[in-house]
Amino acid sequence: MVCPCGCRTVLHLNLIADQRPCWYLNRQGGGSLTPSVWRRDNCGAHFWFRGGRVYWTPDQPHTLMRDLRLWRG
Repeated sequence: MVCPCGCRTVLHLNLIADQRPCWYLNRQGGGSLTPSVWRRDNCGAHFWFRGGRVYWTPDQPHTLMRDLRLWRG
């Protein structure tokens, strides 16, 4: 997936359960990822992906601008 902050970095998330770190993808209802995605370097984006939508964690500054960049593409 492309990072939703607007930095356009391609994120590779491991879905293989016996390797760490690992995310679980639930495809129902638009798709959800567990746990949250946290880029500790570069842009520092930290978000949940639930029901096909991005939800920023409370520790994220300027989430409105990030949402506008995501909406504009």
